[in-house]
Amino acid sequence: MTPNRNTLAEQLRRAIQEAPMNQNTLAYRSGVSAGVISRFRRNQRDIGIDVAGRLAAALGLALRPIRRARKRR
Repeated sequence: MTPNRNTLAEQLRRAIQEAPMNQNTLAYRSGVSAGVISRFRRNQRDIGIDVAGRLAAALGLALRPIRRARKRR
């Protein structure tokens, strides 16, 4: 059974979908083209962490690192 993985991309796609602004407004506020946002939303394009950060900031969100449990030796 595959664990349910809620990746950064999935979370960001959901936030864009639920945002109280349209894609053009998000593009303007983030400095990311509407075309890139559209292809990302449709899972036709990946984005880098810098673009993810700009989109998150425009949505009023912040990216933060996830602490992973270290393997014991």
